[in-house]
Amino acid sequence: MPTCDRERLDCLAPAVERALGEYFPANEKRLLIGQVVLRDRTLLYRADSQDVAWSESPIHAPDLFSAATALDHVASTPTSSQVSIDQASRRVGQLLLDDGRLVPDPTQSLLIETDPLLGNLPWPAVATAQGPIGLRFDLGEVPSLLFEDGSRPRSAPGRSLVVGASIAAGESQPLPEALNEARIVAKDGVNPSLLLAAQATGVTRP
Repeated sequence: MPTCDRERLDCLAPAVERALGEYFPANEKRLLIGQVVLRDRTLLYRADSQDVAWSESPIHAPDLFSAATALDHVASTPTSSQVSIDQASRRVGQLLLDDGRLVPDPTQSLLIETDPLLGNLPWPAVATAQGPIGLRFDLGEVPSLLFEDGSRPRSAPGRSLVVGASIAAGESQPLPEALNEARIVAKDGVNPSLLLAAQATGVTRP
């Protein structure tokens, strides 16, 4: 983030307001939530078309990473019990959703600006007292509202890589639904590079 005078953040206000205007069209009800993971605490924020509100969680980074890793493990392990999944999901929801206060109903869609330190957190499994947010909201992950130079994400350099429905040795053709999903994702990317089926195989380069 750009540095403001006297360690303030108000110089970011114009750029944030422009970003909110693009993320939240007047005819759509959207909510954006995000996190900034610090060593000794985590900053949580939520934004809509009107403003940005901040809160703070006192959990230390190692404890937060432990909770996120536990959820990723139980959610991706077929033998996990429903009880263990529910416990891990609620724990992460307590920490990153302020025990549900960041995501009150009703909301048509929920955008998530994940702190990169959280890795591949399975957000659809993160739960509040009302259940997993993946069953309650139309979820989407977004890049940072602001880059170092204050630009919008779409103007950033680089390409997005979309890999869909790779074919492992000896397996059948990929499902058409998987191919279509990858094509849809690529349409929203920045200068995307799309690899499908046989193109999405590992290769050894010299």
